[in-house]
Amino acid sequence: MFAEIECLALAEPLIEAYEADSGRIEGFLLDTRPDPLLRAECKGCERNTECFTDFYDHTIFQIPRITSAVLQGWIDEGITRVEQIEEPTGLNANQERVRQSIITGQPFLDSNALEEELCAWRYPIAYLDFETIAPAVPILPNTKPYEQIVTQFSLHIAQNEGDSICSVRSNHHEYLADPLDLHASVIGLAEAMVNALPTEGSIMTYHQAFEEGRIRWLMNWLTDQGEEGLARQLEPLLERLVDLEIAIKAGYYHPDFRGSYSIKGVLPVMIPCLTYTGLAVNKGRLASCVFSNMVLGREKEVRQKGLQTPTREDLKKYCELDTWAMVELHRKLLSFL
Repeated sequence: MFAEIECLALAEPLIEAYEADSGRIEGFLLDTRPDPLLRAECKGCERNTECFTDFYDHTIFQIPRITSAVLQGWIDEGITRVEQIEEPTGLNANQERVRQSIITGQPFLDSNALEEELCAWRYPIAYLDFETIAPAVPILPNTKPYEQIVTQFSLHIAQNEGDSICSVRSNHHEYLADPLDLHASVIGLAEAMVNALPTEGSIMTYHQAFEEGRIRWLMNWLTDQGEEGLARQLEPLLERLVDLEIAIKAGYYHPDFRGSYSIKGVLPVMIPCLTYTGLAVNKGRLASCVFSNMVLGREKEVRQKGLQTPTREDLKKYCELDTWAMVELHRKLLSFL
């Protein structure tokens, strides 16, 4: 599929141009950092608190789903705090709820909306989370570059509403693909998930679109591999999916969420004793990178660079914590009713 092409002749003129300008480039890179300028783009920047140690005081960035144009308009008018937004605000109901919570410093709770969401769920409840990789070069048949391949799942199951913490914790199932036999492992993952899931009840996710998309991907890929029977067993799962994130958005907001409903933003506020701190793998992107290195045989290369290489057990612990976090968050929401 690929061919090596000698590009040295094309590169040499660029090297000469760079060397001729290297002094100016070096001066630019090593010069004093310019004064930071607050912009709408700061909202998604991972280094916003480096430029602005008081970034979280600029509370307009905490209003969810605000367009960059609106944010920049406020900034240009000197508005950086939600208290400065003039009435009528033009915000939708959820955005206004967040604004009021920030102003008062008090959590928002709509127990009726919360109850409506929670009471629609049926036991047994299975708390499901996937991890994936998205390789640039396809490594499975019938896949495209950057296609998300399911490589891992974690599953906690609560049989009844009154199940104890210990009971749910022990009712845990997991699967992590073999990086040396990914094709068979993805099929094995689908089989293990079908066997572990209860035949009825709700399947809880956090941000349902992701898990739903991965189940659909598994169905399509399995069909392409001649596993139509297994693919058909996955289809009924789609109708049983529910979304814990939607329930929180409908009925609860805490000003310490800082505008984020992601599980990493919500968990430290609602369940502060449950943390990803200290885990060798503590982010989904890192989990994907670690498993990709295993698939591509890069672990030795990584270690030679003096970097640590998380293990399969580290990957399992991370994914398990994702589903256990959903268990704890669900119990917390029930306590509000």
